[in-house]
Amino acid sequence: MFADGGPPHLAPTAIYREIAERPGEARASANLAGALIGMGRYEEAVTASRQAVEIFEAVGDLHGAALGYANTGTALIQLSRFDEAIDVCRKALDLFRGTNDPAGADIAYQNLFHAIHRRRGSVD
Repeated sequence: MFADGGPPHLAPTAIYREIAERPGEARASANLAGALIGMGRYEEAVTASRQAVEIFEAVGDLHGAALGYANTGTALIQLSRFDEAIDVCRKALDLFRGTNDPAGADIAYQNLFHAIHRRRGSVD
């Protein structure tokens, strides 16, 4: 038993990093980004998503990278950083199309559409 009554807390990303399990670290970062978006913590979500994308690309997981770009775009739209959002949404769309994921491509396209119209001031 530990002094405080429980085991020490380690974030999943830190655990995967410690054991050099890069795909697991990327998935944990992507999951963290999704949770942060849900909590309205968009700056942190951008950081976690970008970390996930970097790792997914390094290990050759293009579908994972597409998911990471999509999460990044979602958070950037909420931060009114529309030009950046448009860029990452286009990357997500291209990758989803390349991995033959029409549902992912639809989400990326919707995010791209939303970012473009928000940038133009067409949508509140």
